[in-house]
Amino acid sequence: MGHLKEADELLSRAWSLREHAASWTKVNLAQEIADLRIYQENFADALYWFAQAKEILDAAELDEPERTRREITSLYYYGIMCYKQQDYALAEKCFRDMVEQAQNIGWQRAIIYAQNWLAELAIAYNRLDEAEDLLVTGLPVAERNKDRRRTAHYKRSFAYLRLKQGNLDEVHRYAEESYDDFERLGMRLEMEEMQVLLQQSQV
Repeated sequence: MGHLKEADELLSRAWSLREHAASWTKVNLAQEIADLRIYQENFADALYWFAQAKEILDAAELDEPERTRREITSLYYYGIMCYKQQDYALAEKCFRDMVEQAQNIGWQRAIIYAQNWLAELAIAYNRLDEAEDLLVTGLPVAERNKDRRRTAHYKRSFAYLRLKQGNLDEVHRYAEESYDDFERLGMRLEMEEMQVLLQQSQV
């Protein structure tokens, strides 16, 4: 939610206590630190934490589906990092692999998260019909599951899709709804992004 310094301190303290934690918790901690580094755009350090997570996971004796869930989580964060570095081909591979693995263990939430990013990639590639299909499928599921964060992100993606399609009324509607959702969640950076888009849609 934008409190990066506090998150850094909490994760560092948790990592210093990791010897007392279960293997899956250690993997999760390393993945969360990688996610924070991606948010900070410190991609080199993110790679270090991905390696830490993999090393712990490889050595751990985790039962299924927990092992696959941890692998899927790494794919998710790694895909986001690739997207932010504009390596769209590798990002797309990560998210498609994520969908396949999540389907194998019936992890619906992970599928919806991956499909949101695949829609973002489809928008970047101007595959607008594909993006529309992914968003139309995913948004109702996110809403039904009461996943407020993912619902806000789906509406954000819809706003950008409508911008590419030249439908400014719909851009404004989705950006406004997304802004309100992000505001309720306290996600300040995302609020600022939607505020810029709202101003663009009014021009």
